[in-house]
Amino acid sequence: MGGLFLVVGVLETPALIRSYHALRTTSKRARMSFMKYLSNGNDIINITTFVECALGVLAAGAGVASSFQYWITGDPIYDSIASVIMATSVVAGSSLLLTKNTRALVGETLPVEFVEYLIFTLEEDDIVNSVHDVKTEVLGLDTVRFKAEIEFNAEAITRKIKNLYNIPSPESAQLLEQMRGLGCEEGAEDWVMRNNAMYQTALSSELQRIEDILKRHLAEAHFKNFYIDLELW
Repeated sequence: MGGLFLVVGVLETPALIRSYHALRTTSKRARMSFMKYLSNGNDIINITTFVECALGVLAAGAGVASSFQYWITGDPIYDSIASVIMATSVVAGSSLLLTKNTRALVGETLPVEFVEYLIFTLEEDDIVNSVHDVKTEVLGLDTVRFKAEIEFNAEAITRKIKNLYNIPSPESAQLLEQMRGLGCEEGAEDWVMRNNAMYQTALSSELQRIEDILKRHLAEAHFKNFYIDLELW
């Protein structure tokens, strides 16, 4: 019997190692610890593989150890101990997988650590002043909703439009020349309207760029479908 347990353990180990490395990589991308990702991550295939293989290796180890002790001592108590270990591990693993499947069906939010990382990443951008009223929802295994209000840095956007990163500069001199050449109220109105239109276009582009940043990080966390709603704060 001990030989059978040994064969089971050997067969389960390669899949256990592969799933472990895959989960380590994914948990790092999601900015979560390995154990936290096991309970809250969305890579259900590798999580299920890891849990099932871990249970198989643990049960095989308990079986080999109990068979060896029984062979040495002849005391059947070791078989009972191994049975308790196997049953306990199966119950624990099944509870974990059942909890994850239930969450996937009813929906849950993104882990707090990952949301905080996303907010930090956005606020590190020169164009973004702050992020407010963040709401998230995970639907199924690979779909996520992300809603937030973004306070943009109007000065930074304007500098980006006009390339006014240094003053004096050729760009600032050109801007001054344009303003001097307005000449009349109609010209001033036209200049304001054109610049407001440029700002509106630039703001739309920045919203799309921020959305792309979010999609990239969510994709790294194994999400495939994104519903992102960004509003001005």
